[in-house]
Amino acid sequence: GIFRLSAPKQVLDEVVRLYETGCPPSMHEMVLHDPHVVTCVLKHFLRSLPIPLLTFDVYDKFIAPNSDVAEKSFRDGVSFDDLKQSIDNLPKAHYDLLKSICYLVRKIAEHSDSTKMNESNLSIVFGPNFTWSRDPGSSQAMDAAGAQRIMKEQIMQNLLAKRIFEDADKIFDQLDQHDMHDAEEAVLVADNGR
Repeated sequence: GIFRLSAPKQVLDEVVRLYETGCPPSMHEMVLHDPHVVTCVLKHFLRSLPIPLLTFDVYDKFIAPNSDVAEKSFRDGVSFDDLKQSIDNLPKAHYDLLKSICYLVRKIAEHSDSTKMNESNLSIVFGPNFTWSRDPGSSQAMDAAGAQRIMKEQIMQNLLAKRIFEDADKIFDQLDQHDMHDAEEAVLVADNGR
């Protein structure tokens, strides 16, 4: 799948360096070289944010208290209104980026026959990159209890991402807007470059 494969580390490091110095390569150049570079740069960017895209408050509200529930219980237990309000209250840059990612996910999922990624697969990719605990030590413990806690946390992160992707049209009051043209173009270029 398009987000499952990694770009060569040297190439990824160079592209990240170029972004950090303010001289990013064009999206077209990256996709022509290797479409996985684009996906790796996006995941790297999300993981390097000082405040996660879905903020620590969203984590505290939806992930932490639900770490012991099943998928159906999670969906039933997270009200749409609470989720929409939490997303509406994100910082504008976070909101806009999340909206663009949701649009990108929709387009990738629509081409799942060639991208090998549906919304469920993409929620597994994006869940841990969207939100995490403000306590970095909570994900560090590698004893049996710590490993189990990390697995439960990742499941909840994935379920939250999946819920957002499934409800994106209602959350963002119709996702398919003309200002999402760049995300669609990137998917089409990546899809044709395979």
